[in-house]
Amino acid sequence: MLQFLTSGESHGKCLLAILAGIGKGLFIDNQEINRDLARRQMGYGRGGRMTIEKDRVEILSGVDNKGRTTGSPVTFRIPNRDFKIDTLPVVTRPRPGHADLAGVLKYDRRDVRDILERASARETAARVAVGSVCKQLLRKRGVEILSHTLAIGGVEARRTPRNFRDLRSRAEKSPLRCADPAAARKMVQKIDEAKKAGDTLGGIFEVRIMGISREILADRAFLARLTSGIMSIQAVKGVEMELISGLGSNQPQIFLRGAMKPLATLMKPLRSADIRSKKSVSAAVERSDVTAVPACGVVAEAMAAFVTSKYCIERFVGGNLCQTFL
Repeated sequence: MLQFLTSGESHGKCLLAILAGIGKGLFIDNQEINRDLARRQMGYGRGGRMTIEKDRVEILSGVDNKGRTTGSPVTFRIPNRDFKIDTLPVVTRPRPGHADLAGVLKYDRRDVRDILERASARETAARVAVGSVCKQLLRKRGVEILSHTLAIGGVEARRTPRNFRDLRSRAEKSPLRCADPAAARKMVQKIDEAKKAGDTLGGIFEVRIMGISREILADRAFLARLTSGIMSIQAVKGVEMELISGLGSNQPQIFLRGAMKPLATLMKPLRSADIRSKKSVSAAVERSDVTAVPACGVVAEAMAAFVTSKYCIERFVGGNLCQTFL
């Protein structure tokens, strides 16, 4: 059974991911993983962390000397340049809308730092590494996945190509991964306004999957898993799904639209309460993006690829997707 586990903190030494059940014989292209990691870091409105980290993956186990999977778990390591967790101050002022308060209550902690370092969306870099391998696997069966930005801060993209490959090409050329240039310009203005106001913006991204058989599309359990995978991403609060038959090609497509809330870390913080003194205070301020909707689309690609690969292994292959695909 395909499964993955991530570990590591935002400002720890590194992020780790273990992908088990991928089977043997798949050549893993490290450069493709690195390209996806770079795509996750891009996007107008990202914060200072993206100028520090230059994410690159190191595969520690699970591949032979020719870069092919051996059947054992594959371990990925992504170093953090900004490693300073041992020197960061204690945090006692949780941010409304973040995992801070729920985490310290659940795990009985006295320092919010113990929660926010793990709950940070920095963790999604590990997911992207895992998902990139799954995309490489699915491509061998003609399954392609893309994402693009549909809306940020209330500005909606209205002129997006219907053709799969044209849409992907246009989205990847945009600083906001938005295929509608006019809408993208308005989004940039909104982001600049929010940054000046110390605010953050949410929005909507769309993931499209092409090449899935109609047999799989008819399985509601698979569609439910896709929805759950997208909802597992930090700050995603809603998912909409649409099934398209034969649009832009002879193959059906799945459209997944995810709604990402505005980020909880504000430069002009909301009111909170100190977890030790219980006094009313302003919430803690951490380094943050103004918006991360374009990056969230890349993470959603990874989750869609993982869920699709996992489903195919369980239903059709009996444990080794690679042996059937290669």
